[in-house]
Amino acid sequence: MAWFVLSFDFYWLYKAVALTASVLVTFLRIRRVVAADWAGRLERLADPPAGARSLALRIGEVRDRVALLEARGEGRAAAGGRRLLGQLQDEQRTLQRLIAQDVQVLDPASLTQAALVPTYTEPYAKLEATVRALAEADWPTERKILAMITRETDLAGRENIARLREAFGDRFALFAHILDPLEPGIVVGKSSAMAYGGRQLYRLLRERGLDPRRVIVTDLDADYRVHPAYFRYLAYRFASDPDRARRLYQPVPMFHNNLWQVPFLVRIVAVGATEMQMWRSLDPERLVSFSSYAVALETLHEVGYWATDAIPEDSRFYWRAYFRFAGTFRAEPLFIPIYGDAVRAQSYPRTLAQQYLQIRRWAWGVTDIPFFVGQSLVHPEIPL
Repeated sequence: MAWFVLSFDFYWLYKAVALTASVLVTFLRIRRVVAADWAGRLERLADPPAGARSLALRIGEVRDRVALLEARGEGRAAAGGRRLLGQLQDEQRTLQRLIAQDVQVLDPASLTQAALVPTYTEPYAKLEATVRALAEADWPTERKILAMITRETDLAGRENIARLREAFGDRFALFAHILDPLEPGIVVGKSSAMAYGGRQLYRLLRERGLDPRRVIVTDLDADYRVHPAYFRYLAYRFASDPDRARRLYQPVPMFHNNLWQVPFLVRIVAVGATEMQMWRSLDPERLVSFSSYAVALETLHEVGYWATDAIPEDSRFYWRAYFRFAGTFRAEPLFIPIYGDAVRAQSYPRTLAQQYLQIRRWAWGVTDIPFFVGQSLVHPEIPL
């Protein structure tokens, strides 16, 4: 019995240490990402050989400057210079790898960012914060698109979208409002709304002459706020990825928007969920799409958009794509935060009840198991 107890204790000690270390590593990676100059990196990515040459000159200048500051005894300034030097050297290695592997890099100036946001019952203030974050995110207005989905019968939602379009319409190349008619035979929820909205978005963008291979669609929950550098960082990762048509890009969800306005128990759940997503970001083999993520419009079309007969929209889309592309589809972590709300209702008991309902919705992911097993049987070409 003593050995069993000791083994049990050491097992959970190991799990706690591993989780803490993973969260710390992810945090440090996020800090490096948000500190980088992604606008400058995108400019250099457009022509990798020229970008590598300009970086070599810049690195030499910064190295000389750091040496001078150290000689003067200005340690703090020299430390900042060393951080910049590390960022430049990291970018240089990336460009050298792309050149050596002869990767066909997309011109970042040819990419369009589109956000697809379903909404139902969210108040105007919450939607306004989400749209404002998108409007203020660093990306050219002429290549930034927003499409919001409401049910045809949701009169309050339609009014909210009209107000948002009036306030922010000039901050986007296109601010589309998609009315979901709730087609017969569907399971009503986010997945079916995204399926209808995705098809309509594809039609709208094709009518505007956009290439689906160069449009990046972010599936964004109505309460999520993107980081100001999100679009630039996503574009860099997408443009430099040779397998971009078979990839899904997953930022790190952080339920921090209203963390200090929710009850303590809900706060614990929100922090735990955030740390779990940070841990998963370090292991691509475990990483599956969660809540809000990005994928090429062409990939969406080839997969057949989202499922209309399922509740878990995020993970089910991942597995649909995985089997559609015979096991070559993968989720790539984006080490940049995307900020969501913790559960909050009008009273403490209602908040706890809503938290339970949210966890119950997440538990619907178990329905992916029979889907996965069934698809595995008809795809013998995918190794176990």
